[in-house]
Amino acid sequence: ETPNDSEVYRPWAQHNTPAVFIAVGSAIRQDEVMRIVRLTLNKIDPSLAILQPGPMSLLVDASLGQARLMMALLGTFAGAALLLATILAVAALLACLLPARRASRVDPIVALRTE
Repeated sequence: ETPNDSEVYRPWAQHNTPAVFIAVGSAIRQDEVMRIVRLTLNKIDPSLAILQPGPMSLLVDASLGQARLMMALLGTFAGAALLLATILAVAALLACLLPARRASRVDPIVALRTE
């Protein structure tokens, strides 16, 4: 018989709620784990209910959803700012080069004649 490595930590002083959340990690299928959990809870108290059974990946996705949205928005606006900066840099470069190019084409004789 192998020793049971189960561990439960519930900070009662911080979170005094009537609900208990249980996370079960296992290598077997989810429906088999749910059957075992239901049988165990029915042995403890038949009036207990399991409200939201589901895989841990859904819980992680739900808890990280807002952070992922903020990162996506940050990346989108950073990309838009980079695109705008690139467009403005090209416009500034053209604004400097076009008058300089036109000034280099002026013949000195023609320029002195107009004075």
